[in-house]
Amino acid sequence: DAHELVTPINDLEARSDTDGAWRTYVNDRLRDDYARVFSQLDRLIFLQAPDMGAVLRWRSEQEQKLAARKAPEEPEEPEEPGIMNESQLREFVQHFERLSRVAMSRLPRMADATLLLDSSHEVREIHFRR
Repeated sequence: DAHELVTPINDLEARSDTDGAWRTYVNDRLRDDYARVFSQLDRLIFLQAPDMGAVLRWRSEQEQKLAARKAPEEPEEPEEPGIMNESQLREFVQHFERLSRVAMSRLPRMADATLLLDSSHEVREIHFRR
């Protein structure tokens, strides 16, 4: 809802989207463009992370795996394209935090099936919508 967009939920929104223009743009795209996409789905299955802390940890694990795939002879460069440092990673996740929080709260009621994941990516529960 539009009133939910007024207050920034993280540092990125407070610093870079002071007037809420980006939040409103994303909201409009979800309402207009993505609604058509979702209406074409036969089934919706939602993989629910336990919380935003897990989302950040999991994204950090992905970055670590990317860094580990580098050839051993390549020098370590913190600013290497494609691999984010901790600060960049936190900012990256903040771009999707609002949408992720809304999904975590609303999609379980909308999805045909919700798979509740634990902090190690294991499925702990499966809920089906009747």
